[in-house]
Amino acid sequence: MQADERASETSDDKSASHPFDSMSMLRLVHLNNFEPSVSMAAEKRGAYDSRFVTLFADDKRTRRGGLGSVTPVINAHGETFALKVLTLPDETQLTDGEDEDDADASSQAYQRELLTKAFRQEYERHQTVSGIKGFPRLYGYGLVNDVPAIVMEWVEGISVAQAARQLALDDDGRLSPLTAACIGRDLFDLIARFDVIEGGFVHRDISPANIMICTKDHTLSEQVEAGEFDLRLIDFGSAAALAFNPSLTTRGLAPRGATPDFAPPEMLTNDISSLQQLRTSTAVDVYAAASVLYALLAGCPPFDLRGDHDGAPLSPYRRKTESTPLELVMVHEQASDIRAVLMRESQVALAVGKAVGNLEDAPSAKQVAEALSQVDDQLAFVIDACLSAQQNARPVPRDVRDALSNFVIHYEDNVCHALAGEPLEQPLSQKSYKSLRNGSNLRRARVRFISKGAAYALCAVIALGTGVLLHDVQLVAWFGIATSFHVPGMLITACLLIPAVCGLLARGKKNAASPRMRFVRATVALGIIAALFVVVIGGASVVPSGAQTGCLIALFAATATGWCPLVVDYTLRGSNNVASDEA
Repeated sequence: MQADERASETSDDKSASHPFDSMSMLRLVHLNNFEPSVSMAAEKRGAYDSRFVTLFADDKRTRRGGLGSVTPVINAHGETFALKVLTLPDETQLTDGEDEDDADASSQAYQRELLTKAFRQEYERHQTVSGIKGFPRLYGYGLVNDVPAIVMEWVEGISVAQAARQLALDDDGRLSPLTAACIGRDLFDLIARFDVIEGGFVHRDISPANIMICTKDHTLSEQVEAGEFDLRLIDFGSAAALAFNPSLTTRGLAPRGATPDFAPPEMLTNDISSLQQLRTSTAVDVYAAASVLYALLAGCPPFDLRGDHDGAPLSPYRRKTESTPLELVMVHEQASDIRAVLMRESQVALAVGKAVGNLEDAPSAKQVAEALSQVDDQLAFVIDACLSAQQNARPVPRDVRDALSNFVIHYEDNVCHALAGEPLEQPLSQKSYKSLRNGSNLRRARVRFISKGAAYALCAVIALGTGVLLHDVQLVAWFGIATSFHVPGMLITACLLIPAVCGLLARGKKNAASPRMRFVRATVALGIIAALFVVVIGGASVVPSGAQTGCLIALFAATATGWCPLVVDYTLRGSNNVASDEA
Protein backbone atom coordinates (compact mmCIF):
# COMPACT_ATOMS: atom_id res chain seq x y z
CA MET A 1 0.00 0.00 0.00
CA GLN A 2 1.33 3.38 -0.93
CA ALA A 3 -0.61 5.16 1.78
CA ASP A 4 0.52 8.61 0.87
CA GLU A 5 2.66 9.81 -2.03
CA ARG A 6 1.76 13.47 -1.79
CA ALA A 7 4.16 16.20 -2.81
CA SER A 8 6.89 16.40 -0.22
CA GLU A 9 6.77 20.18 -0.04
CA THR A 10 3.49 20.10 1.90
CA SER A 11 3.96 16.88 3.82
CA ASP A 12 6.02 18.43 6.61
CA ASP A 13 3.53 21.15 7.53
CA LYS A 14 1.54 20.44 10.67
CA SER A 15 -0.90 23.16 9.79
CA ALA A 16 -1.63 21.72 6.34
CA SER A 17 -5.28 21.59 5.41
CA HIS A 18 -7.41 18.50 5.84
CA PRO A 19 -7.03 15.93 3.04
CA PHE A 20 -10.53 16.87 1.89
CA ASP A 21 -10.85 20.63 1.53
CA SER A 22 -13.98 20.43 -0.57
CA MET A 23 -16.67 17.76 -0.83
CA SER A 24 -17.87 18.98 -4.21
CA MET A 25 -15.22 17.14 -6.23
CA LEU A 26 -15.44 13.81 -4.41
CA ARG A 27 -16.76 10.56 -5.86
CA LEU A 28 -19.35 8.53 -4.00
CA VAL A 29 -18.19 4.96 -3.28
CA HIS A 30 -20.38 2.17 -1.96
CA LEU A 31 -18.94 -1.08 -0.57
CA ASN A 32 -21.01 -4.24 -1.00
CA ASN A 33 -20.64 -7.45 1.00
CA PHE A 34 -18.61 -5.57 3.58
CA GLU A 35 -16.68 -7.88 5.93
CA PRO A 36 -15.17 -6.47 9.17
CA SER A 37 -11.55 -7.31 9.84
CA VAL A 38 -12.37 -8.46 13.39
CA SER A 39 -15.14 -10.59 14.81
CA MET A 40 -17.89 -8.74 16.63
CA ALA A 41 -21.35 -9.25 18.07
CA ALA A 42 -24.27 -9.02 15.63
CA GLU A 43 -25.80 -6.02 17.44
CA LYS A 44 -22.63 -4.00 16.79
CA ARG A 45 -22.35 -4.78 13.09
CA GLY A 46 -24.81 -2.16 11.94
CA ALA A 47 -23.00 0.76 13.56
CA TYR A 48 -19.63 -0.57 12.42
CA ASP A 49 -20.71 -1.14 8.81
CA SER A 50 -22.21 2.35 8.57
CA ARG A 51 -18.74 3.83 8.98
CA PHE A 52 -17.34 2.05 5.92
CA VAL A 53 -20.00 1.09 3.37
CA THR A 54 -20.61 4.64 2.10
CA LEU A 55 -17.51 6.71 1.43
CA PHE A 56 -16.37 9.74 -0.55
CA ALA A 57 -13.14 9.34 -2.53
CA ASP A 58 -10.62 11.98 -3.58
CA ASP A 59 -9.55 10.56 -6.94
CA LYS A 60 -7.02 13.33 -7.52
CA ARG A 61 -4.83 11.78 -4.90
CA THR A 62 -5.10 8.15 -6.00
CA ARG A 63 -1.76 6.35 -6.03
CA ARG A 64 -0.61 2.95 -7.17
CA GLY A 65 0.22 0.50 -4.39
CA GLY A 66 1.15 -3.14 -4.90
CA LEU A 67 -1.79 -5.05 -6.40
CA GLY A 68 -4.12 -2.08 -6.44
CA SER A 69 -4.64 1.66 -6.26
CA VAL A 70 -4.94 3.54 -2.97
CA THR A 71 -7.32 6.48 -2.56
CA PRO A 72 -8.02 8.61 0.53
CA VAL A 73 -11.71 8.43 1.47
CA ILE A 74 -13.92 10.11 4.04
CA ASN A 75 -17.17 8.88 5.61
CA ALA A 76 -20.26 10.77 6.77
CA HIS A 77 -18.73 11.17 10.25
CA GLY A 78 -15.67 12.97 8.88
CA GLU A 79 -13.33 10.03 9.48
CA THR A 80 -10.53 9.53 6.97
CA PHE A 81 -9.48 6.09 5.71
CA ALA A 82 -7.52 4.57 2.85
CA LEU A 83 -9.39 2.55 0.23
CA LYS A 84 -7.29 0.09 -1.74
CA VAL A 85 -9.03 -1.33 -4.83
CA LEU A 86 -7.64 -4.25 -6.81
CA THR A 87 -6.35 -3.34 -10.27
CA LEU A 88 -7.67 -5.86 -12.80
CA PRO A 89 -6.53 -6.48 -16.39
CA ASP A 90 -8.40 -4.68 -19.16
CA GLU A 91 -11.43 -6.82 -19.93
CA THR A 92 -13.09 -4.67 -22.59
CA GLN A 93 -12.12 -7.12 -25.28
CA LEU A 94 -14.08 -9.84 -23.55
CA THR A 95 -17.38 -8.25 -24.55
CA ASP A 96 -16.61 -5.99 -27.52
CA GLY A 97 -16.41 -8.44 -30.41
CA GLU A 98 -18.07 -11.59 -31.59
CA ASP A 99 -14.75 -12.88 -32.95
CA GLU A 100 -13.03 -12.73 -29.60
CA ASP A 101 -10.42 -15.46 -29.15
CA ASP A 102 -11.67 -17.88 -26.50
CA ALA A 103 -8.11 -18.60 -25.36
CA ASP A 104 -7.44 -14.91 -24.67
CA ALA A 105 -10.71 -14.58 -22.81
CA SER A 106 -9.92 -17.63 -20.73
CA SER A 107 -6.43 -16.32 -19.98
CA GLN A 108 -7.75 -12.96 -18.76
CA ALA A 109 -10.39 -14.66 -16.64
CA TYR A 110 -7.72 -16.87 -15.11
CA GLN A 111 -5.51 -13.86 -14.44
CA ARG A 112 -8.40 -12.09 -12.73
CA GLU A 113 -8.90 -15.14 -10.54
CA LEU A 114 -5.21 -15.18 -9.58
CA LEU A 115 -5.18 -11.47 -8.77
CA THR A 116 -8.34 -11.71 -6.70
CA LYS A 117 -6.88 -14.58 -4.72
CA ALA A 118 -3.60 -12.70 -4.21
CA PHE A 119 -5.47 -9.59 -3.09
CA ARG A 120 -7.43 -11.63 -0.57
CA GLN A 121 -4.18 -13.14 0.72
CA GLU A 122 -2.74 -9.65 1.12
CA TYR A 123 -5.78 -8.72 3.21
CA GLU A 124 -5.38 -11.80 5.41
CA ARG A 125 -1.68 -11.13 5.94
CA HIS A 126 -2.43 -7.54 6.83
CA GLN A 127 -4.92 -8.84 9.41
CA THR A 128 -2.02 -10.56 11.16
CA VAL A 129 -0.27 -7.28 12.01
CA SER A 130 -3.29 -4.97 12.24
CA GLY A 131 -3.36 -3.42 15.69
CA ILE A 132 0.39 -3.77 16.28
CA LYS A 133 2.15 -0.43 16.64
CA GLY A 134 3.91 0.50 13.43
CA PHE A 135 1.40 -1.07 11.03
CA PRO A 136 -1.74 0.51 9.53
CA ARG A 137 -4.95 -0.65 11.18
CA LEU A 138 -7.22 -2.76 8.97
CA TYR A 139 -10.99 -2.20 9.01
CA GLY A 140 -12.53 -4.53 6.46
CA TYR A 141 -12.95 -6.07 3.04
CA GLY A 142 -15.67 -5.56 0.44
CA LEU A 143 -16.52 -5.00 -3.20
CA VAL A 144 -16.59 -1.76 -5.17
CA ASN A 145 -18.45 -2.35 -8.46
CA ASP A 146 -17.74 -6.07 -8.02
CA VAL A 147 -14.01 -5.42 -7.62
CA PRO A 148 -12.33 -6.42 -4.30
CA ALA A 149 -11.39 -3.54 -2.01
CA ILE A 150 -9.72 -3.09 1.40
CA VAL A 151 -10.47 -0.34 3.92
CA MET A 152 -7.62 0.54 6.25
CA GLU A 153 -6.02 3.34 8.22
CA TRP A 154 -4.94 6.40 6.28
CA VAL A 155 -1.30 7.17 7.19
CA GLU A 156 -0.79 10.92 7.12
CA GLY A 157 2.82 11.35 6.12
CA ILE A 158 5.46 10.60 3.51
CA SER A 159 7.49 7.60 2.48
CA VAL A 160 11.11 7.21 3.50
CA ALA A 161 11.98 7.58 -0.19
CA GLN A 162 10.39 11.06 -0.18
CA ALA A 163 11.87 11.96 3.20
CA ALA A 164 15.34 11.01 1.99
CA ARG A 165 15.07 13.55 -0.80
CA GLN A 166 14.13 16.24 1.71
CA LEU A 167 16.83 15.36 4.23
CA ALA A 168 19.73 14.76 1.82
CA LEU A 169 22.89 16.66 2.76
CA ASP A 170 24.59 16.47 -0.65
CA ASP A 171 23.74 16.13 -4.32
CA ASP A 172 24.14 12.34 -4.16
CA GLY A 173 21.27 12.02 -1.66
CA ARG A 174 23.24 11.04 1.44
CA LEU A 175 21.63 11.57 4.84
CA SER A 176 23.30 12.43 8.11
CA PRO A 177 24.61 9.12 9.55
CA LEU A 178 23.03 10.03 12.89
CA THR A 179 19.60 10.57 11.29
CA ALA A 180 19.94 7.41 9.17
CA ALA A 181 20.89 5.40 12.26
CA CYS A 182 17.77 6.68 14.07
CA ILE A 183 15.56 5.64 11.14
CA GLY A 184 17.34 2.27 10.94
CA ARG A 185 16.94 1.68 14.68
CA ASP A 186 13.20 2.35 14.53
CA LEU A 187 12.83 0.22 11.39
CA PHE A 188 14.56 -2.77 12.97
CA ASP A 189 12.40 -2.26 16.04
CA LEU A 190 9.34 -2.77 13.80
CA ILE A 191 10.84 -5.95 12.36
CA ALA A 192 11.63 -7.22 15.86
CA ARG A 193 7.92 -6.93 16.72
CA PHE A 194 7.20 -9.79 14.32
CA ASP A 195 8.37 -12.06 17.13
CA VAL A 196 5.08 -11.50 18.99
CA ILE A 197 3.02 -12.84 16.07
CA GLU A 198 2.02 -16.44 16.48
CA GLY A 199 3.66 -18.55 13.82
CA GLY A 200 5.89 -15.70 12.68
CA PHE A 201 5.65 -13.04 9.98
CA VAL A 202 7.94 -11.81 7.19
CA HIS A 203 7.22 -8.66 5.16
CA ARG A 204 9.51 -9.61 2.19
CA ASP A 205 9.33 -6.27 0.40
CA ILE A 206 10.89 -3.71 2.71
CA SER A 207 12.01 -0.73 0.62
CA PRO A 208 12.06 3.08 1.01
CA ALA A 209 8.71 3.24 -0.82
CA ASN A 210 7.07 0.80 1.62
CA ILE A 211 8.12 2.57 4.82
CA MET A 212 6.03 5.57 5.83
CA ILE A 213 6.94 8.31 8.29
CA CYS A 214 3.69 9.38 9.94
CA THR A 215 3.57 13.18 10.37
CA LYS A 216 0.12 13.41 11.95
CA ASP A 217 1.43 14.31 15.42
CA HIS A 218 4.96 15.54 14.66
CA THR A 219 6.43 17.01 11.50
CA LEU A 220 9.37 15.40 9.76
CA SER A 221 11.74 18.10 10.99
CA GLU A 222 10.52 17.65 14.57
CA GLN A 223 11.16 13.91 14.35
CA VAL A 224 14.64 14.52 12.96
CA GLU A 225 15.39 16.92 15.80
CA ALA A 226 14.11 14.46 18.41
CA GLY A 227 15.87 11.50 16.80
CA GLU A 228 12.70 9.40 16.94
CA PHE A 229 10.59 8.44 13.92
CA ASP A 230 6.97 7.32 13.79
CA LEU A 231 7.34 4.63 11.14
CA ARG A 232 4.70 2.47 9.45
CA LEU A 233 5.40 -0.57 7.29
CA ILE A 234 2.93 -0.80 4.40
CA ASP A 235 2.06 -3.00 1.39
CA PHE A 236 1.68 -6.64 2.44
CA GLY A 237 1.26 -8.14 -1.02
CA SER A 238 4.46 -10.15 -0.69
CA ALA A 239 4.28 -10.81 3.06
CA ALA A 240 4.27 -14.26 4.60
CA ALA A 241 2.10 -14.87 7.65
CA LEU A 242 3.54 -18.24 8.56
CA ALA A 243 0.34 -19.44 10.20
CA PHE A 244 -1.04 -19.43 6.63
CA ASN A 245 0.43 -20.66 3.35
CA PRO A 246 3.65 -18.65 2.98
CA SER A 247 4.11 -19.12 -0.76
CA LEU A 248 4.60 -16.02 -2.86
CA THR A 249 1.57 -14.56 -4.55
CA THR A 250 1.64 -14.23 -8.30
CA ARG A 251 0.84 -11.47 -10.69
CA GLY A 252 0.33 -12.90 -14.12
CA LEU A 253 3.18 -15.36 -14.52
CA ALA A 254 5.72 -13.47 -12.36
CA PRO A 255 6.15 -13.88 -8.60
CA ARG A 256 5.52 -10.76 -6.53
CA GLY A 257 8.61 -11.14 -4.43
CA ALA A 258 10.46 -7.98 -3.53
CA THR A 259 12.14 -4.84 -4.84
CA PRO A 260 15.40 -6.11 -6.45
CA ASP A 261 17.59 -3.22 -5.23
CA PHE A 262 16.81 -4.10 -1.61
CA ALA A 263 15.90 -7.80 -1.71
CA PRO A 264 18.25 -10.54 -0.50
CA PRO A 265 19.54 -13.10 -3.04
CA GLU A 266 17.06 -15.78 -1.98
CA MET A 267 14.19 -13.56 -3.13
CA LEU A 268 15.70 -13.14 -6.60
CA THR A 269 15.90 -16.73 -7.85
CA ASN A 270 13.85 -19.89 -8.09
CA ASP A 271 16.82 -22.21 -8.64
CA ILE A 272 18.18 -22.92 -5.16
CA SER A 273 17.25 -25.66 -2.70
CA SER A 274 15.05 -25.11 0.38
CA LEU A 275 13.73 -21.95 -1.24
CA GLN A 276 10.44 -21.78 0.69
CA GLN A 277 12.24 -22.18 4.00
CA LEU A 278 14.71 -19.42 3.08
CA ARG A 279 11.91 -17.08 2.03
CA THR A 280 10.06 -17.43 5.32
CA SER A 281 12.98 -16.39 7.52
CA THR A 282 13.22 -13.03 9.29
CA ALA A 283 16.68 -12.83 7.73
CA VAL A 284 14.94 -11.75 4.49
CA ASP A 285 13.73 -8.56 6.18
CA VAL A 286 17.08 -8.02 7.94
CA TYR A 287 18.85 -7.90 4.56
CA ALA A 288 16.25 -5.59 3.00
CA ALA A 289 16.15 -3.20 5.97
CA ALA A 290 19.96 -2.99 6.02
CA SER A 291 19.87 -2.23 2.28
CA VAL A 292 17.48 0.65 2.99
CA LEU A 293 19.84 1.97 5.68
CA TYR A 294 22.76 1.63 3.25
CA ALA A 295 20.84 3.65 0.64
CA LEU A 296 20.13 6.40 3.17
CA LEU A 297 23.83 6.61 4.05
CA ALA A 298 25.30 6.24 0.56
CA GLY A 299 22.56 7.77 -1.60
CA CYS A 300 22.27 4.54 -3.62
CA PRO A 301 21.50 0.84 -3.00
CA PRO A 302 24.38 -1.47 -2.03
CA PHE A 303 24.56 -3.11 -5.48
CA ASP A 304 24.40 -1.60 -8.94
CA LEU A 305 22.02 -3.98 -10.73
CA ARG A 306 22.14 -2.09 -14.00
CA GLY A 307 24.46 -2.79 -16.93
CA ASP A 308 26.73 -5.74 -17.62
CA HIS A 309 29.54 -7.39 -15.73
CA ASP A 310 32.73 -7.84 -17.78
CA GLY A 311 30.69 -7.35 -20.93
CA ALA A 312 28.10 -10.02 -20.09
CA PRO A 313 24.67 -9.66 -18.45
CA LEU A 314 24.62 -10.67 -14.79
CA SER A 315 21.38 -11.43 -12.94
CA PRO A 316 20.60 -9.60 -9.67
CA TYR A 317 20.94 -12.93 -7.85
CA ARG A 318 24.43 -13.58 -9.18
CA ARG A 319 25.51 -10.00 -8.64
CA LYS A 320 24.49 -10.22 -4.99
CA THR A 321 26.13 -13.61 -4.43
CA GLU A 322 29.27 -13.29 -6.56
CA SER A 323 30.34 -9.77 -5.61
CA THR A 324 30.54 -7.61 -2.50
CA PRO A 325 28.46 -4.45 -1.92
CA LEU A 326 29.72 -1.17 -3.28
CA GLU A 327 32.03 0.69 -0.93
CA LEU A 328 29.92 2.55 1.63
CA VAL A 329 31.00 6.19 1.37
CA MET A 330 29.10 8.40 3.81
CA VAL A 331 28.56 12.14 3.73
CA HIS A 332 31.30 13.21 6.16
CA GLU A 333 33.97 11.27 4.28
CA GLN A 334 32.80 12.58 0.92
CA ALA A 335 32.18 16.21 1.92
CA SER A 336 34.38 18.81 0.27
CA ASP A 337 33.27 21.39 2.85
CA ILE A 338 32.45 19.84 6.23
CA ARG A 339 31.29 23.21 7.57
CA ALA A 340 28.51 23.39 4.98
CA VAL A 341 27.38 19.86 5.90
CA LEU A 342 27.34 20.63 9.63
CA MET A 343 25.14 23.66 9.02
CA ARG A 344 22.40 21.17 8.06
CA GLU A 345 23.13 18.75 10.92
CA SER A 346 22.24 20.60 14.09
CA GLN A 347 22.70 17.65 16.46
CA VAL A 348 26.05 16.67 14.94
CA ALA A 349 27.19 20.29 14.94
CA LEU A 350 26.39 20.52 18.66
CA ALA A 351 28.41 17.35 19.31
CA VAL A 352 31.38 18.75 17.37
CA GLY A 353 31.10 22.08 19.20
CA LYS A 354 31.16 20.34 22.57
CA ALA A 355 34.15 18.22 21.56
CA VAL A 356 36.10 21.21 20.22
CA GLY A 357 35.43 23.11 23.47
CA ASN A 358 37.28 20.40 25.40
CA LEU A 359 40.43 20.60 23.24
CA GLU A 360 43.38 22.91 23.74
CA ASP A 361 43.87 23.48 20.02
CA ALA A 362 40.97 23.82 17.62
CA PRO A 363 41.02 21.06 14.96
CA SER A 364 41.06 21.84 11.27
CA ALA A 365 38.06 21.16 9.05
CA LYS A 366 39.91 18.13 7.67
CA GLN A 367 40.45 16.73 11.15
CA VAL A 368 36.77 17.21 11.99
CA ALA A 369 35.73 15.37 8.82
CA GLU A 370 38.12 12.49 9.57
CA ALA A 371 36.90 12.22 13.17
CA LEU A 372 33.25 12.11 12.08
CA SER A 373 34.09 9.53 9.42
CA GLN A 374 35.80 7.39 12.05
CA VAL A 375 32.61 7.41 14.14
CA ASP A 376 30.40 6.80 11.10
CA ASP A 377 32.44 3.74 10.13
CA GLN A 378 30.86 1.86 13.04
CA LEU A 379 27.66 1.73 10.99
CA ALA A 380 29.47 0.00 8.13
CA PHE A 381 30.24 -3.01 10.32
CA VAL A 382 26.58 -3.42 11.32
CA ILE A 383 25.33 -3.09 7.74
CA ASP A 384 28.00 -5.42 6.39
CA ALA A 385 26.86 -8.16 8.76
CA CYS A 386 23.26 -7.84 7.57
CA LEU A 387 24.19 -7.96 3.86
CA SER A 388 25.75 -11.40 3.98
CA ALA A 389 24.67 -13.52 1.01
CA GLN A 390 24.50 -16.46 3.43
CA GLN A 391 21.21 -16.17 5.26
CA ASN A 392 22.38 -17.96 8.40
CA ALA A 393 25.23 -15.44 8.79
CA ARG A 394 22.89 -12.46 9.24
CA PRO A 395 22.16 -11.21 12.78
CA VAL A 396 18.69 -11.19 14.32
CA PRO A 397 16.66 -7.95 14.20
CA ARG A 398 16.91 -7.25 17.93
CA ASP A 399 20.71 -7.29 17.87
CA VAL A 400 20.79 -4.88 14.93
CA ARG A 401 18.28 -2.60 16.65
CA ASP A 402 20.36 -2.59 19.83
CA ALA A 403 23.57 -1.87 17.92
CA LEU A 404 21.99 1.10 16.11
CA SER A 405 20.43 2.34 19.35
CA ASN A 406 23.80 2.28 21.12
CA PHE A 407 25.44 4.01 18.15
CA VAL A 408 22.96 6.87 18.60
CA ILE A 409 23.38 6.94 22.39
CA HIS A 410 27.19 7.06 22.22
CA TYR A 411 27.41 9.33 19.17
CA GLU A 412 28.22 12.59 20.96
CA ASP A 413 30.79 10.95 23.25
CA ASN A 414 32.42 9.19 20.30
CA VAL A 415 32.79 12.46 18.40
CA CYS A 416 34.64 13.79 21.45
CA HIS A 417 36.81 10.66 21.62
CA ALA A 418 37.62 10.73 17.91
CA LEU A 419 38.69 14.38 17.94
CA ALA A 420 40.82 13.75 21.03
CA GLY A 421 42.47 10.70 19.46
CA GLU A 422 40.96 8.36 22.05
CA PRO A 423 39.40 4.89 21.53
CA LEU A 424 35.71 4.95 20.67
CA GLU A 425 32.88 3.58 22.74
CA GLN A 426 31.70 0.46 20.95
CA PRO A 427 27.96 0.56 20.11
CA LEU A 428 27.52 -3.14 20.90
CA SER A 429 26.87 -5.18 23.97
CA GLN A 430 29.00 -8.31 24.29
CA LYS A 431 26.10 -10.47 23.11
CA SER A 432 25.28 -8.21 20.16
CA TYR A 433 28.95 -7.91 19.29
CA LYS A 434 29.31 -11.69 19.02
CA SER A 435 26.13 -11.95 16.96
CA LEU A 436 27.16 -9.25 14.51
CA ARG A 437 30.76 -10.41 14.33
CA ASN A 438 29.64 -13.93 13.52
CA GLY A 439 27.17 -12.49 11.01
CA SER A 440 29.64 -10.22 9.22
CA ASN A 441 30.23 -10.75 5.53
CA LEU A 442 32.11 -14.03 5.24
CA ARG A 443 33.26 -13.33 1.72
CA ARG A 444 34.85 -10.04 2.73
CA ALA A 445 36.60 -11.72 5.66
CA ARG A 446 37.99 -14.42 3.37
CA VAL A 447 39.13 -11.89 0.76
CA ARG A 448 40.84 -9.81 3.43
CA PHE A 449 42.59 -12.79 5.03
CA ILE A 450 43.66 -14.44 1.77
CA SER A 451 44.82 -11.18 0.15
CA LYS A 452 46.90 -10.09 3.11
CA GLY A 453 48.35 -13.57 3.63
CA ALA A 454 49.29 -13.89 -0.03
CA ALA A 455 50.94 -10.45 -0.07
CA TYR A 456 52.96 -11.11 3.07
CA ALA A 457 54.00 -14.53 1.77
CA LEU A 458 55.08 -13.11 -1.59
CA CYS A 459 57.05 -10.35 0.11
CA ALA A 460 58.86 -12.93 2.25
CA VAL A 461 59.58 -15.18 -0.78
CA ILE A 462 61.05 -12.26 -2.71
CA ALA A 463 63.26 -11.21 0.20
CA LEU A 464 64.42 -14.74 1.00
CA GLY A 465 64.99 -15.64 -2.64
CA THR A 466 67.05 -12.51 -3.23
CA GLY A 467 69.08 -13.24 -0.10
CA VAL A 468 69.85 -16.75 -1.32
CA LEU A 469 70.76 -15.64 -4.86
CA LEU A 470 72.99 -12.77 -3.74
CA HIS A 471 74.53 -14.43 -0.70
CA ASP A 472 78.13 -13.37 -0.19
CA VAL A 473 78.01 -10.65 -2.86
CA GLN A 474 81.13 -8.49 -2.51
CA LEU A 475 80.82 -4.76 -1.79
CA VAL A 476 83.95 -3.17 -3.35
CA ALA A 477 83.06 0.52 -3.05
CA TRP A 478 80.38 2.72 -1.51
CA PHE A 479 79.92 6.28 -2.78
CA GLY A 480 83.46 6.11 -4.16
CA ILE A 481 85.01 4.86 -0.92
CA ALA A 482 86.95 1.63 -1.52
CA THR A 483 86.05 -1.28 0.72
CA SER A 484 86.00 -5.03 0.71
CA PHE A 485 82.99 -6.58 2.39
CA HIS A 486 81.06 -9.77 1.71
CA VAL A 487 77.33 -9.21 2.35
CA PRO A 488 75.54 -12.22 3.89
CA GLY A 489 72.24 -13.25 2.35
CA MET A 490 70.35 -12.88 5.64
CA LEU A 491 71.32 -9.19 5.82
CA ILE A 492 70.01 -8.66 2.29
CA THR A 493 66.75 -10.40 3.22
CA ALA A 494 66.35 -8.31 6.38
CA CYS A 495 66.99 -5.04 4.50
CA LEU A 496 64.38 -5.89 1.87
CA LEU A 497 61.77 -6.52 4.58
CA ILE A 498 62.47 -3.30 6.53
CA PRO A 499 60.23 -0.98 4.39
CA ALA A 500 57.21 -3.27 4.79
CA VAL A 501 57.79 -3.60 8.55
CA CYS A 502 58.15 0.17 8.95
CA GLY A 503 54.92 0.69 7.05
CA LEU A 504 53.04 -1.63 9.42
CA LEU A 505 54.53 0.04 12.51
CA ALA A 506 53.75 3.55 11.23
CA ARG A 507 50.01 2.83 11.09
CA GLY A 508 49.81 3.13 14.86
CA LYS A 509 47.23 1.67 17.17
CA LYS A 510 43.67 0.97 16.07
CA ASN A 511 41.26 3.88 16.84
CA ALA A 512 44.22 6.22 17.32
CA ALA A 513 43.39 7.83 13.98
CA SER A 514 40.99 7.48 11.10
CA PRO A 515 41.54 4.56 8.66
CA ARG A 516 42.51 7.01 5.94
CA MET A 517 45.12 8.73 8.13
CA ARG A 518 46.60 5.40 9.22
CA PHE A 519 46.85 4.29 5.59
CA VAL A 520 48.51 7.55 4.49
CA ARG A 521 50.92 7.46 7.41
CA ALA A 522 51.94 3.86 6.68
CA THR A 523 52.33 4.53 2.95
CA VAL A 524 54.54 7.56 3.54
CA ALA A 525 56.76 5.69 6.00
CA LEU A 526 57.12 2.72 3.65
CA GLY A 527 57.97 5.02 0.75
CA ILE A 528 60.58 7.01 2.69
CA ILE A 529 62.40 3.90 3.93
CA ALA A 530 62.33 2.35 0.46
CA ALA A 531 63.74 5.58 -1.04
CA LEU A 532 66.59 5.57 1.49
CA PHE A 533 67.49 2.02 0.52
CA VAL A 534 67.44 3.00 -3.17
CA VAL A 535 70.02 5.68 -2.35
CA VAL A 536 72.11 3.22 -0.36
CA ILE A 537 72.04 0.56 -3.08
CA GLY A 538 72.55 3.12 -5.84
CA GLY A 539 75.76 4.36 -4.23
CA ALA A 540 77.26 0.91 -3.94
CA SER A 541 79.61 -0.95 -6.29
CA VAL A 542 79.36 -4.71 -6.02
CA VAL A 543 80.68 -7.86 -7.63
CA PRO A 544 79.14 -9.36 -9.66
CA SER A 545 78.02 -6.17 -11.41
CA GLY A 546 74.44 -7.35 -12.05
CA ALA A 547 73.78 -7.82 -8.33
CA GLN A 548 73.10 -4.10 -7.82
CA THR A 549 70.31 -4.12 -10.42
CA GLY A 550 68.91 -7.31 -8.90
CA CYS A 551 68.81 -5.70 -5.44
CA LEU A 552 66.94 -2.67 -6.77
CA ILE A 553 64.39 -4.85 -8.56
CA ALA A 554 63.93 -7.00 -5.46
CA LEU A 555 63.55 -3.90 -3.29
CA PHE A 556 60.80 -2.56 -5.56
CA ALA A 557 58.97 -5.91 -5.57
CA ALA A 558 59.25 -6.38 -1.79
CA THR A 559 58.05 -2.82 -1.16
CA ALA A 560 55.08 -3.24 -3.50
CA THR A 561 54.01 -6.53 -1.95
CA GLY A 562 54.52 -5.06 1.53
CA TRP A 563 52.21 -2.19 0.58
CA CYS A 564 49.43 -4.49 -0.63
CA PRO A 565 48.25 -5.53 2.89
CA LEU A 566 47.91 -1.84 3.77
CA VAL A 567 45.69 -1.34 0.72
CA VAL A 568 43.58 -4.38 1.64
CA ASP A 569 43.10 -3.10 5.20
CA TYR A 570 42.06 0.31 3.94
CA THR A 571 39.70 -0.79 1.18
CA LEU A 572 38.07 -3.52 3.30
CA ARG A 573 38.00 -1.49 6.48
CA GLY A 574 34.24 -1.73 7.05
CA SER A 575 34.71 -3.59 10.33
CA ASN A 576 37.99 -2.01 11.46
CA ASN A 577 36.43 -0.04 14.29
CA VAL A 578 34.67 -3.04 15.79
CA ALA A 579 36.25 -6.29 14.72
CA SER A 580 39.16 -7.51 16.73
CA ASP A 581 40.94 -9.49 14.05
CA GLU A 582 43.08 -6.71 12.61
CA ALA A 583 46.61 -7.83 11.80
